[in-house]
Amino acid sequence: MASNGKSKRSQVGGTTDKQEVRPVADDVRPVTDNVQVTDSVQATDEPKVEQPQVVEESKETKSDMFRRLYDEGKDIPTIARATGSNYSFVRSVVTRHAKDKGQPITSRIKGEKADLFRRLWDEGDMTIGQIAHATNSNYSYVHTVISKHRRDRTATVQTKVVA
Repeated sequence: MASNGKSKRSQVGGTTDKQEVRPVADDVRPVTDNVQVTDSVQATDEPKVEQPQVVEESKETKSDMFRRLYDEGKDIPTIARATGSNYSFVRSVVTRHAKDKGQPITSRIKGEKADLFRRLWDEGDMTIGQIAHATNSNYSYVHTVISKHRRDRTATVQTKVVA
C-alpha cells in the first residue's frame, strides 16, 4: 500500500495525525460541571410551570381562511392585512381559487380609492398628507389623483366660461 504522507489512523478514522482517537463507549453521558445526575426526580424550590393546553378550534388552514374571506367579499389587500400574511401569498391562493371556480379575480372597483380621495379633498377638511395617512395610501398616489382632479375641475370651469 502506497503511503501519501498520512498515517493509517487518519485514513480509517477521518482524523489528522494531531487528533487523538478515543474509543466510544455504549453508555456515554455528557459530563457537565456542577450537575448531579439522580434517578429520582426531586422537588425544587422553583414552581413547576405548566405548559398551556393547545386547543385547536378548527382545522382551517391559512389558505382556507383566505378563500373563505374572499368568498365573503373581502379584497386581497384587506385579507392580507387582516391575517398578517404577505400580499403575494394571499394573491396566489385567491387567484388559484377564483380560477378553479371559473370566476374572474375581483379586486376593488376601479377608482374606488381615488373617488374616496376626491371626496375627502372636496370636503376641504384634509390635506393630501392627511388623506394619505387616513386611507393608508401612498402620498404620491394621492397627490397624483388630487392634482388631476384639480386640473379637471379647472378645465370644466374654463369651458363653462367660454361657452
